[in-house]
This record gives sequence, C-alpha cells and structure tokens, in this order.
Amino acid sequence: MLRLIPLLLAAAANAAPITISETEFAPGSFYVIHLTGGLGGAASFGQIDSGNPAPAAIIDLQVNPGIPANGVGSWSWLICLSTQRIIDPATDGAIGIIDGSLDSAWINGSFGPTVQSNGLAIRQGGRLYYAPLPLTSTGDWATQSTAGVTADTFQEIINEGAQFLDPDSHPDFSMDGLPIELGFCRGNSNGGGAYPGYTNAVGADNFLVTVYPCIGITAQPTPQSACTTGSALFTAAASSSAGEVTYQWQVSNPSIYGGWANLSDGAIFVSGLNVGSFSGSSSSEGTWHGDYLTNRVPGPWNPIFRCIATASCGSMATESVEIRLCYADLNCDTLVDDSDFVLFVSAYNALLCEDPSVPAPCAPDLNGDGLVDDADFVIFVAAYNELLCP
Repeated sequence: MLRLIPLLLAAAANAAPITISETEFAPGSFYVIHLTGGLGGAASFGQIDSGNPAPAAIIDLQVNPGIPANGVGSWSWLICLSTQRIIDPATDGAIGIIDGSLDSAWINGSFGPTVQSNGLAIRQGGRLYYAPLPLTSTGDWATQSTAGVTADTFQEIINEGAQFLDPDSHPDFSMDGLPIELGFCRGNSNGGGAYPGYTNAVGADNFLVTVYPCIGITAQPTPQSACTTGSALFTAAASSSAGEVTYQWQVSNPSIYGGWANLSDGAIFVSGLNVGSFSGSSSSEGTWHGDYLTNRVPGPWNPIFRCIATASCGSMATESVEIRLCYADLNCDTLVDDSDFVLFVSAYNALLCEDPSVPAPCAPDLNGDGLVDDADFVIFVAAYNELLCP
C-alpha cells in the first residue's frame, strides 16, 4: 500500500558540521547592532593588542544613570555578528544543535573588575535572538562555552519596556528557515537602588561556533539487480545531532504530486501498475520482492526507491536507486542462458499463463499480457544474446 505524501527535503545528503572561527577580530570581521533600554547608553567595538594571544576585540559598554520610566533599569547591549559565513538551512540542511565558545577578560571600567552579560547571537529574517553563555570573567582570560544549543534555547530580543527577551519566540532551524547570521552579544544594565551610570570594557577573543546538521546520511543505498521473481535488499543509515532517527522508504511515482510515495509493507503500485511488494518499509533495511509483479516490460518498470531519514529536527533523503530487473532470467542465477531457454520453451508450449504446467507468477510472460507467445520470445532472445543480467 502507498501513502502519498510529498516532502521538502535537504539537498545535501551528507551534511557536515559548519565552523565559524575568529581569532583576530580585524575590522570588517564583525558588524555590530547596538540595543538600549530604559535611559539607554552607548557602545563601541574595536581591536586591541592584548588578546589571548593578541590581537582581540574590546567591547566597551556604557549605561546611563537615572531611574527609567519602566522602573526596572537601563541596559546597553551590543550584538556582534560575524561576516565570515551565512548559514542557509535551505541549502546547508536543517540545523540540529550549535556549540559555541568565546574567551573573555575584563579590561577596564567604572567599578572594575566586573562582568558583562555574554551569549551567542543569531539574526534571522531581521530578528535578533540570544542564547546565554556564562558571564564574562573578571580577571585573566578565560573561556566561556556552551554545547548542544537548540533553537528553543535562543530567545528573541524584543526590548519592549521592562521586557527584553521573548521566551516564546525562537529562530527557525528547519529547512524552511531563512538564512542565519551568527555571532555573540555583550550587555550591561543597572537597576534598583541608585540606578548608577557606568562604563565597562571587556575583551573578546577566540570566537568559535560549530553548527551541526540536524541529520546526515552515513550510508547510501546502492542499485540492485534482481530477477522478476526474486528480491533485492536496500540498506541506509543516518545519524542526527538531535538523537533518534527513524526511516521511511519511498518509491518513485511520477503520477503523483512530488513524484514520491511512502511505502508500507505489502504490494507496490506505480501509475496503477503493480511493481512487486516491499517489506521493512519503516526500517533502515528495506526489501523489494518480485511477487505480484504484473507488468514485465523491460526498462520503464524498473522501480526506483529512496529512504527518508527523520529526526526531531528535520528529515533528509538518501540518493535514489533502482532495481535493474532481469526479466528473462527465469531461474534467477543472474544469467540468461540455455537453462532459462528450457523454462521459456515449456511455458511457450503451454501458451496460457493459467495453464497448470506454468509455475506462478508466470515469469516467462515478459510483456504481462497473460500469454507466453512470440512477443515474449522477441524480448527473451534479446536478453539471451546479452547473456549477463544488467
């Protein structure tokens, strides 16, 4: 049986992790977006020689003093986005998880040594998102890192009154997601008490982000050859940064939208014609069987299959492969020779497939018209002259 479901799937079947790394922070390596709340503040992004090792970036944040109307406080955040690489889920594949790290050290400031809020940043479709890293260090250079960050970890920066982040708004890591820019953000704020104004400069070095694909195909199925009464085993394997992977085999069917139909265990029909049966349709190993094959015309009815590997974060298709059916190999020994000719002649003499002397499913009926006659003999002779099955 078939369930007809067209799927939008990743084009890259063996997606590899994408790494963005920056160790020098030269001009142009990042662009910045300054966000403020309450009574606001100022920010600057530059390069220093005293890095880990040199050079590095310096992020200088200023928070203005005073009690803002929101009664919560003021903040000054700087979003620093890498210009090195844009991640496009439509072509790079759905994203599973992100690992990130950044070195930090306090440089100078009003209270010193003190800290800045620290995190990974994403810009997608004009919206900014933040995922926290540990606070920046207060003394010597130290690394802050996070691993296994999913789309749900990132929260949209909305900066609406007393609310800075929207916990219910996240980037789209799926194949439908818009291109993504990656970077980091730093922030300072005041609140409570005297609502002081202050400046605080912290260094940033050795920015590293690794984007892991949602899913990757680790073993592709390969084309198979089979006689029409035989079987063929297809094997696929996939891994996902999001955990468990499930499998769904499909058959090419040009008569439906999308061109592919999900298989379930049982008979396979393509454009109204039976092209055998299938077992293991929801496992990594699927098997085609020649039973019930009712149309035996060589060529156009070689069935084509692929497997869809799915994880919680998305799906990916394997390469498509076909079964090269050797229609005239009546004894399934991969040759079309005299032993097959003996079987063909026996059925030819009986003529009708319904004749009890013709073993079901009437393999010598090479054109599927219910008879074993001269039309089948023409097909058989062509294969006999080739000897070897394709």
